[in-house]
Amino acid sequence: MAKIMICMSILFIAGFATLKLIDIQVDADSGLPNVVAEDKKVRDQVLHYFAFKQSFEATHLALHRGEITLADACERVNRLAKHYHSAYLLHIGYAEKGTSHEERVARNLIGHVALLDEKSLSSEPRVPQLQVELAEFLKNLASKH
Repeated sequence: MAKIMICMSILFIAGFATLKLIDIQVDADSGLPNVVAEDKKVRDQVLHYFAFKQSFEATHLALHRGEITLADACERVNRLAKHYHSAYLLHIGYAEKGTSHEERVARNLIGHVALLDEKSLSSEPRVPQLQVELAEFLKNLASKH
């Protein structure tokens, strides 16, 4: 046991001494600082996307269960997208019809709820009620603009 401890101590001291003796200099033009900065940027984008995705899923599930209104869900998703994943508002323009981000988000949420309606055969379909809410929501949007 003592021999193992002595060997491990020697390896540890040798490794520590090696690290102390090697002076790693990073040249400004080596690109390493740029790689580190880009890596951090990508990690931040991934974290923001996952934060948006988790909140988006929680929102459309709450909408499906009738816990929040369509207007509340749209406001929440718009706020989340602006803060965490602004590309969603750009891409939703290609996926959904509508004259504003708010309308396209509302239609997208209804589409997600429709998929949940198909999966849950036991509950009453929520989409017909959401279509009524959408008409009211669009009327309120038109009066604001």
